[in-house]
Amino acid sequence: MQIIVPKELRHPLFFPNSIVDTKGERVFFLPELLYFTMDSADTPWLCSEIQIPLIVKKWTEIKDELISVLKARNKEIKLYMLKGIELYFSLLFWSNNVPVRLSEWQKHVEFLVCKSVNVEERLSFILKKCNSYPAYIQLSELFIEQQKHFAKKIAIEKYKQK
Repeated sequence: MQIIVPKELRHPLFFPNSIVDTKGERVFFLPELLYFTMDSADTPWLCSEIQIPLIVKKWTEIKDELISVLKARNKEIKLYMLKGIELYFSLLFWSNNVPVRLSEWQKHVEFLVCKSVNVEERLSFILKKCNSYPAYIQLSELFIEQQKHFAKKIAIEKYKQK
């Protein structure tokens, strides 16, 4: 099925064309793609306590593959990094219980509460240099920090419920 990429998700790294084929090999941000185009009832960002551990698990798997690809200086590094960046965007936005928005993402990230220091600058660097080892290191660090921020957020929410 072909879907026109909604304005909320337009970004040249993830959607170089304005139409995406959902039967294709790799579709980035599928829950948001369906949500923004078809008013899908599937909203995993509202179940962040369940979804965040799944994102972290996927990151762990991709991270291992990324290390191998980086060591081999394989040309597939960009695809693996894009998978990792997709997971980080999901982690970041879903930690705040909102869908990922790639179009003008810096403006949306600015208003998120649960986030790392200087995340906008750091993510900009990763997106510009996504084929590089320093970008991988920065992405790994952001994952660790975001997990801590999310754990803190959950702990505070549970404390307030008492």
